[in-house]
Amino acid sequence: MHKVKLLLAIHSHQPVGNFEGVFEEAYEKAYLPFLDTLARHPSIKSAFHYSGELLDWLEKKHPDFIDKLRTMVARGQIEMLAGGYYEPILPIIPEEDALGQIELLRKRIKKLFSYEASGAWLAERVWEPRTSYILGKSGLSYTLVDDSHFKFVSREPEDLSGYYISEEQGLPICIFPGSEKLRYLMPFRLPQETIDYLRMRLERSAGDVAITFADDGEKFGLWPGTHKWVYREGWLENFFNTLEQNRDWIEFITFSEYLKENPPTGKIYLTCASYREMLEWSQGYFRNFFIRYPESDNMHKKMFYVSEKLKDSAEKLGKSDFQKATDHLYRGQANDSYWHGVFGGLYLNHLRSSVYSNLIDAEKIIDKTMLKGANKTTETDINLDGSKEILLNSAEHNLYFLPHQGAALFEWDYKPRSVNLTNTIMRRPEKYHQKLKEKINSGHNPSSGIPSIHEMSGPADANLASELYYDNYPRYSLIEHFLEKELLLEEFISSRLKEKATPFYRKSSSKVSCGKNSCGVDFDYEVRSQGLSLDVAKSLRVSKNIETSYELKNVANSPTDLIFGIEFNFSLYDPALSLGSGSLRTKSLKLNDIWYGIKIDFDFEEEVLVWHFPVETISDSETGIEKTYQGLCLVFIRDLAIAGSGRRKFNFSLTVK
Repeated sequence: MHKVKLLLAIHSHQPVGNFEGVFEEAYEKAYLPFLDTLARHPSIKSAFHYSGELLDWLEKKHPDFIDKLRTMVARGQIEMLAGGYYEPILPIIPEEDALGQIELLRKRIKKLFSYEASGAWLAERVWEPRTSYILGKSGLSYTLVDDSHFKFVSREPEDLSGYYISEEQGLPICIFPGSEKLRYLMPFRLPQETIDYLRMRLERSAGDVAITFADDGEKFGLWPGTHKWVYREGWLENFFNTLEQNRDWIEFITFSEYLKENPPTGKIYLTCASYREMLEWSQGYFRNFFIRYPESDNMHKKMFYVSEKLKDSAEKLGKSDFQKATDHLYRGQANDSYWHGVFGGLYLNHLRSSVYSNLIDAEKIIDKTMLKGANKTTETDINLDGSKEILLNSAEHNLYFLPHQGAALFEWDYKPRSVNLTNTIMRRPEKYHQKLKEKINSGHNPSSGIPSIHEMSGPADANLASELYYDNYPRYSLIEHFLEKELLLEEFISSRLKEKATPFYRKSSSKVSCGKNSCGVDFDYEVRSQGLSLDVAKSLRVSKNIETSYELKNVANSPTDLIFGIEFNFSLYDPALSLGSGSLRTKSLKLNDIWYGIKIDFDFEEEVLVWHFPVETISDSETGIEKTYQGLCLVFIRDLAIAGSGRRKFNFSLTVK
């Protein structure tokens, strides 16, 4: 009698930097009850993958869980999957780091479970042709993707069975195609629907058929509505019982066992792909996130920059420092902060902050040995956009400038707290905003199960539609604005700017200088538009304080009268300034952050008008469309009337502590 050979893989992961409460909720609602239920059905086999951050947390907080898992591994019911330790997208990080992360998790699995992992879970199932080379070079034998990967090379999902062999530069890897159909059936439909589907696949086959299910462990209890459905209403118990009742034609087998007993179904070369929903979010290719979101691209290129610095300093760093810096670098490669869909943490400030914090910590370890407290300036194309950026490195600050964009400050690392103060994000259109505007809700028939998170639609609060604002430029700092006199704060907040000139300029020059106790950078650029001709000199001196000065020269013969604004965007929360919008006139301003305990004091030579307001995005998440605080915007306003061929200066200083 022909059989369905059912291969199950459960992937569980929590991002580096996620809140403790999220870890605990996922454990109580999904990880523990799933394992306990599976333990009551020893004939059912599965592969399990836990990312390194989650594995470390489980060992520390719930060692009894590790003991249960170890027992099930020892009896052959569970096999462990490796992958990158902190769940990086392997093909988008340096090859040496990818191999290092894989080896780190394999050693961890070996130590905890006395098990030699031979398979890999791919973060977000992102595949690029070089993935095959990385996995083959790491010594792993197989991995799992989705059947949608195969569809891109003209293989129909329901014709797939078993595994396929691929290679890159002569290094082979076996690839199991996971069934998207099963992903939507389990656990969202009644168990019998899965049985009916498996039987249909068997009847279509001339012999045995091997079908893979590979998906997130969080969908079994943590996703909205699933804990009640999967456990209290007994879906998982019923599902395992139903599988066991059909053991005459359903065989439970691990991936390693299947590889030993069966040859490949065929040979395959896959193109760049991921699971179907990810391809929708990324517009077909994961790296499109770097194009769509400059904030993601900045993190990604910073990560490469730090990785290269670490490799260059490897011989001079002590073993302990090198290992510590490497661990921080690997943590900064965790994938969640680099993308956005229903999942993904690009819109979550604390996850972006975790990436930067770890990269800054790695860089601090390197610089302690390589720079020994010296100041340094570097001109390099760090973000690989074809123009050089200026990186100013002092004892307490990293300041990254874009000379070709008005010398905007796009990264500002405060080293004592390992915080990127400008870890901000633009308010930009997303496809689901249209649902918010139209108040769409697809509905669902509860009698047949529950909806998958990918089937859910509709906002958490339809009133958010009135708060959809879109920015015209990235929310960096030290951005100059040349504004019409009648501009109101409300218009600035909603991005209805009345600019006399665009805030980013075409022609600019710069020079840098560094001494023992300070660093300096000077920028000059032209502002030219109808009715406005200014030459702008912008200078910063960084020592204990940061001294900032502007000189604006009107090169036209006629006078000009405008509002000059300097914009800062801080990834901080001040309980007074961040709570709502407002304005005040002052010669000094104190920012008191409660997230990291950072204080920033501004002192102005003359009284200025200060606009302040919270920058909030409206983004999708597991629980629906929600408003998320991203940071605090401060704009320092001066009325400037400059005579023909006249000059005006504007100076201020700031201290961070």
